[in-house]
Amino acid sequence: MNLVIDVGNTLIKSAVFQGDNLIKKKIALKQDFLKNIDEVLQAHPKITHVLISSVVKSTTKWEQRLREKLHVINLHQDLPQLFTNRYSTPATMGQDRIALVSAAAKLYPEENILVIDA
Repeated sequence: MNLVIDVGNTLIKSAVFQGDNLIKKKIALKQDFLKNIDEVLQAHPKITHVLISSVVKSTTKWEQRLREKLHVINLHQDLPQLFTNRYSTPATMGQDRIALVSAAAKLYPEENILVIDA
């Protein structure tokens, strides 16, 4: 079971997956997330891995807590991807865009796709 966390400037979105199946999703304000993440972990004790996509560069209390219990991976451009990044400066491709294009490439393999992030 996996936990995926998307940290934005105001909100933190989380989702629990069993394989490709979405089990639970939650949206929280940053200040409420530590409490919310504890609830998610208690409700889903089989979670073993966490993928974090964050616009925030610093490590937080909840991320440190997750690292103590689970295998945590931070999404970044150097991870293996399902698509070829043809940005002239690949390091500038945001984590949100990496996640969106990865999902589209998984859902529509071998097809031309257009992803719009607004």
